[in-house]
Amino acid sequence: MTLGGLALAIGPLIDHSIVVTENIVRQRTLGLSAAQASLTGTQQVMMPVLAATVTTVIVFVPVFFLQGITSFLFAPLARTVMFAVGGAVVISIAVIPLFMRHFSGGGEPRDYWFQSTFERFRLGYQWLLGKAVSARVLIYALCAGLLVLTVILFGRLRTVIANIGVLYDWPAAYTPNSGPQDAFFEIQLDDKRQRSSQYYAALLREKISAKYPHAEFVLDTGSILTAALTLGLSSPINIEVIGNKLENARDIAQQIVRSISNIPGLVDVNIQQRIDYPQITVDIDRRKSAAMGLDVVDVVKNLVSATNSSVNFQPAFWIDPKNGNHYFVGAQYKEADLVAQSTLENILITSPKQDKPVALKEIATFGRASAPTEVTHYEISRVTNISPMYRAVTSARCRKKSNNVCKRFSRGKAIKSGCAAKQPISRSPSPISAMASAWPWC
Repeated sequence: MTLGGLALAIGPLIDHSIVVTENIVRQRTLGLSAAQASLTGTQQVMMPVLAATVTTVIVFVPVFFLQGITSFLFAPLARTVMFAVGGAVVISIAVIPLFMRHFSGGGEPRDYWFQSTFERFRLGYQWLLGKAVSARVLIYALCAGLLVLTVILFGRLRTVIANIGVLYDWPAAYTPNSGPQDAFFEIQLDDKRQRSSQYYAALLREKISAKYPHAEFVLDTGSILTAALTLGLSSPINIEVIGNKLENARDIAQQIVRSISNIPGLVDVNIQQRIDYPQITVDIDRRKSAAMGLDVVDVVKNLVSATNSSVNFQPAFWIDPKNGNHYFVGAQYKEADLVAQSTLENILITSPKQDKPVALKEIATFGRASAPTEVTHYEISRVTNISPMYRAVTSARCRKKSNNVCKRFSRGKAIKSGCAAKQPISRSPSPISAMASAWPWC
């Protein structure tokens, strides 16, 4: 963001000095001496330059009242712009006049080569402009042709990015999906569209609900800037239920969802984390494995290598000689082959102490259970998130009513049933974070 601040300030950095320099040159052409032209020229434009600087600085003052990630992102930009334009003022009214006093000399005003070159350019542009005005029909036709060509080449550009499920190992950290049951689509609308993104979101919401009534979905019409202002969340309203027991926290979250779903304007109310993901449990018989010369560590390494990758235990790299990039090299089953429990049962377990591979089903038993798809933490504690979306025209009312619902849960039945609670807090001027704690005894 510091570089962004410099990019914003580069204009005033140069303009202030140009304004002072041009006025000093103008005074020289009026017959003043170099010293007098520098003094008079600077005094005439000093107040306008200071006023332009003050207005620029005032625009960035509110940035210092932001909190959280927004302050972290934009405060360096504001400081850079303010210091840059402040330094530009000092240079333009203190350094430039001295420089011009020395540069312009003490004799008669001279016709600098740049002025004569620019004058020739100005006369040429004036001649070209006159020709264009006299042939305005041709110019209009040329502009219309360029516009049509632009629409044909770029007006139909559309981008749809789809991502279903998660990849094993490290790539899973770079997707919002928590498992194979999740998917996300990123759609870039045409520039020639006649409707807003909110309109298309409402249209998709209606059609998806009709075609997939049992699916949960969220339509986010925000941007990168919106995500930054909401602390990286998809919605400015974020309700967090904090507690060690995920089952109790989810029960409270479901009660809150039922309450805030009736608030007009709120849409796509859902709980981010799920705790009912199907799971296969593997119970290793240590006696059988020891009798066959296998350690539990060997069993775990073989099982994880087959289903995830051997890179976790025996990392190896291959360096591409063409571009120098390194890639992990490991062994694992194809994802398409991991389709049934029988695949896991027939994984062969090997060990340096055992020459003959042993099938996993000979030393372990399998069962069915459920587990969380993901576990989110806030200040070490486990968190269950509720992130409803809202329509832009009802944002303030939705935030207020959601806050009231969270206060009611903090003071009402949750406390009577033995749950401690915290008052809703605000992390930044925009998002609302209501936190209800569900302790182990709930």
